[in-house]
Amino acid sequence: MFGLGIFLFCVFLFFYRTGNPTVTIGHLNFSIIFATIGLAIAIWAERWRIVVDGKQMEIHRLFHRPKKIMIPEIGKVMIGKKQQLTLYHKNGKKLITVDALSDNYDKLLQTLKSNNVQIKNND
Repeated sequence: MFGLGIFLFCVFLFFYRTGNPTVTIGHLNFSIIFATIGLAIAIWAERWRIVVDGKQMEIHRLFHRPKKIMIPEIGKVMIGKKQQLTLYHKNGKKLITVDALSDNYDKLLQTLKSNNVQIKNND
């Protein structure tokens, strides 16, 4: 998306500079905004991740410090309608929801099962 925005900017800038009356500053603004949104999404996707290391799990989010959770502290896991995992602390507090399309979703589920974490389907 970022690359497409930059490409659009270059194309619109070329036509704007050659004097084409159908290309306006609005086209240039649109392409810059499009590229900025694409860059923000790329940064977010690069930054967000879950790292499981033995009995510890680190959750990295965009504007937060990494949150460390010990796997034995996870009380239960609910599997939602779209196969997303919702992890709860032993005290009942919701920790995080992990989408089924996330990288290494199956490995996280296997790690939780191997550590005897209670997993329920939320039907």
